[in-house]
Amino acid sequence: MSWIKLARSSVRDRLAGLLKKGEAREYTLQQLYLLVKPSSPEQLALALDELERSGVITKVYRVESPRSHGGIGDFKSIGAIPKTIHDWTVDEDVDVDPSLIRPIIKTPA
Repeated sequence: MSWIKLARSSVRDRLAGLLKKGEAREYTLQQLYLLVKPSSPEQLALALDELERSGVITKVYRVESPRSHGGIGDFKSIGAIPKTIHDWTVDEDVDVDPSLIRPIIKTPA
């Protein structure tokens, strides 16, 4: 086994252990990077891709309120995000720009 495959499987194994705790959880990429401590962001991305394909995790794109910074909508893909979304936290419509979108990693319950 090459060191690249070994590093990727090690990151995947650490991620799988963290994410299979038996209760639904949500993480940002930054949180996972700090918890898992991969050798590079690429290693984390590859491991997350494998876990998503195997059904261990799901990824959504969350639009956050520019005012309250809470989530106001989750979408399965970037293309599914509307140009404008209602921010229910302040009862106003918001133009969505990339700074309001966060990838979120979810684990099943």
